[in-house]
Amino acid sequence: MSALPQNPRRAAAWPARTKYPKSIQRSDGSVRILKSASNNRKLGGTAKSDRITRGPHSGALFLAWTGIERSAGGGCPASCPFLTDGSDGPSCYGDAMALAHRFRWNKSVQRNIKRELREHFKIERRIVIRWGVLGDVIDDAENLPGTVAFLRELMDEFTGLRIFGYSAHAPETQTGRDIAALNRDYARRCIFRFSLSRESSGEHSYAAQEGFVAAGGRGFLCPEQRHDAQDKRLDGCYACGLCLPNSGTKLTVEFSAH
Repeated sequence: MSALPQNPRRAAAWPARTKYPKSIQRSDGSVRILKSASNNRKLGGTAKSDRITRGPHSGALFLAWTGIERSAGGGCPASCPFLTDGSDGPSCYGDAMALAHRFRWNKSVQRNIKRELREHFKIERRIVIRWGVLGDVIDDAENLPGTVAFLRELMDEFTGLRIFGYSAHAPETQTGRDIAALNRDYARRCIFRFSLSRESSGEHSYAAQEGFVAAGGRGFLCPEQRHDAQDKRLDGCYACGLCLPNSGTKLTVEFSAH
């Protein structure tokens, strides 16, 4: 995998690891791997919703998969600016997620994700997954499909599945090109925005770092962060839908905070 220039602070911080190694769960089926969005404040809002309520995917069951941040095995690229502990720069927002259930990427987790989806689809017509609440897109390894290959398997098996996520891999890298191909091939059902402070143009969509404002109106502030304190309708991803596939916008998502 090609990568952007290495984060200059990375050498001192690597091998990096999550601050919460005890939160890493077994993937043998004893714990649910795909969690309800109602368990995540940003996804399910104060309503603790487990359904998408706005946009073309309204009514879909809303789930989330969480990997492991600050981990090469979790897909985090060397260029990510959030690899250190925050003492000399920005830190990963996973530092504030002590209670998140993290999972290692292995055959067992892939097998059980498929099993859980088969169970859900016995009841549900459509499911949306926020992929990679922590961690990033993982490359293929010997005898183990990476994220893109595995998601292709899921999209082909489950026609009612919708997936969205973000990646710090740049579109110029091989991993980024693989992500872009996934976005193209399943354009109405899957989208990963690149976590880079750029204006969206043409093929790629971006999610900027804190404080970046796209020129020429080519971005929008995340509605979850701008909603009026008295108006709870946009207090979570469940009630927005702009980052979901087939949302009608490729504008850069801007954030005042993560």
